[in-house]
Amino acid sequence: MKRVLFITNAYPSEEKKYSGIFVKNQVEWFKKNTDFNIDLFFIKRSFTTAFGSFKKYITSYFRFFPLLKKQYDVLHIHFLSPLIVLPYIYKLFHPTVKVYLTMHGSDINRLENKVLILIYRHTVRKVDSIICVGKTMKSAVTEKLNRNPDYFLSAGINSSVIHPLGKSYEERDIDLLYVGSFYDIKGVDLLIEALNELANENLKVVFIGSGNYGKELEQLSDTIDLQVLNSLGQKEINSFYNRSKFFVFPSRSEGFGLSLAEAMYCGTPGIISDLKQLKCQVKDGWNGYVCENTTPGRLAKVIEKATATSTEKWYGLSKNAKNGTEQHTLDQICSSLRRIYTGND
Repeated sequence: MKRVLFITNAYPSEEKKYSGIFVKNQVEWFKKNTDFNIDLFFIKRSFTTAFGSFKKYITSYFRFFPLLKKQYDVLHIHFLSPLIVLPYIYKLFHPTVKVYLTMHGSDINRLENKVLILIYRHTVRKVDSIICVGKTMKSAVTEKLNRNPDYFLSAGINSSVIHPLGKSYEERDIDLLYVGSFYDIKGVDLLIEALNELANENLKVVFIGSGNYGKELEQLSDTIDLQVLNSLGQKEINSFYNRSKFFVFPSRSEGFGLSLAEAMYCGTPGIISDLKQLKCQVKDGWNGYVCENTTPGRLAKVIEKATATSTEKWYGLSKNAKNGTEQHTLDQICSSLRRIYTGND
């Protein structure tokens, strides 16, 4: 029986119920579907100051020390973060343990600090295999860590709670849905400007998430039919995925668009920016629409095009969206991880 320890600095909390939920999903899948002995070491996501974050990590190192006495076969750390020091130290005491690192995009794409890069290059030497959630992350990993990724596996769609409900086009009462953080990196500013440019009172749009742009969203409600929600659980979000005609995701940086994949799995075509990774998930006119050379004005035109899509065309987009994401279900991803852990990959 394999003894596995999952390590993550992103785990859901009351403040951020959806943050790192994919790590929790993987842990629960292994507990339910294998005879592995599963342990979890985590830091809950929360809003903190720089000092608060520093204190949080220092405290976590002391919390980890008792685990050095335990014998694990596998350590699987999610996200490249200061927690990478923990499996590095553990392997000094238990050299036979296999260490796997999954990177999710922002942890490597936005890594620019030269000191941190040198530290991470050293600590990842104790990592046996690197897993990336998207293939477009390969160049950043190679350039910054001097390592090539060994596997490409998305975080996984938890199909037990995220799944299609058989809603027809006519039953979907939301024109556009956005799910994610309200930050520039996610392109929320582009979307707000595009919707302001459209100023269509008949356009029903729902934003689900948290972050900046509260004032801008409040002003946006004067020009469109807008609803802003936060801190929803997966079952609640699934209802919105299935009520929406299109999912709009104009992100500026992404390892893998998980919320985009979840929406598409529910038969909701995507509207995306021209980000390379997102274009691996959405093909223009096949399972959604791509906004090339993304600007608010161009995004507004793509949204207009999408909302003018014929019912017949939408059903084709919807079918292709669902079929193209079935490979990313949690069952598929975790089954692959189990084969990797057992050396049967």
